Amino acid sequence: MRKAFFFQTPNATEKTIVEMLFQRDSLIRQSQIVVDWLESIAKDEAGNFAENIEYYAKSVYWENTLHVLKQQRSGISGFSRQLVTELDPDAPIRQKMPLADLDREDDARFMKYLFALIRAGMTDKAQRLCERCGQAWRAATLEGWKLYHDPNLNGGSTLESIEGNPYRSVWKACCWRMAEDEQFNRYERAIYAALSGNQKQVSLSILKSIHYKPCLVHFSWTLEAIFEEMQATDKKVRQNIRHVCS
Repeated sequence: MRKAFFFQTPNATEKTIVEMLFQRDSLIRQSQIVVDWLESIAKDEAGNFAENIEYYAKSVYWENTLHVLKQQRSGISGFSRQLVTELDPDAPIRQKMPLADLDREDDARFMKYLFALIRAGMTDKAQRLCERCGQAWRAATLEGWKLYHDPNLNGGSTLESIEGNPYRSVWKACCWRMAEDEQFNRYERAIYAALSGNQKQVSLSILKSIHYKPCLVHFSWTLEAIFEEMQATDKKVRQNIRHVCS
């Protein structure tokens, strides 16, 4: 049943495919109901995390590290250890150097609250929080899960807006690798593991202490696995059609 509609809608986008799956597959509908229920529980547990973190979050990213670097460049000495020399988001991983202690503590606290929002299904709120805390780049990384949809593929007299991520598979692979990289904060790994459906990483013992629901990962992964199966089938069908028509 999952394969039948591809011949009927050769221009189906990812969003269209998923909408059709929800209509035709009871397992997907049931899995989504469970996911919605578990997210509602997590939402109650999250409480006012976003408001709490904004109490101390600054619009300047890693301001303590920035202050130290400015002092060093002014010739002020007396710092006990070397920090990163650049402040782009990848600098600590790329240079394998630490941030100032206060920034590391702020980052850890921020990631914990951000993860609470993600597991509650409040991705939009998590993105707004990132932007208000000077991490617009992180808000963009939370955008990649959205399904691609181009309503113009089937024609029409009016040009409509395209939505979603056309490179969702690339984004997911990056999230998966981040979740596996032990250089990242455990909550940061948990965020990208949850977004990419990486069951192994999000179910690690380090996350059990924060009461993450393993079944939420399972049912979210079920939806993602079925979607990937359909993508693979769709690709094979399109290749066969091109071969027959050539």
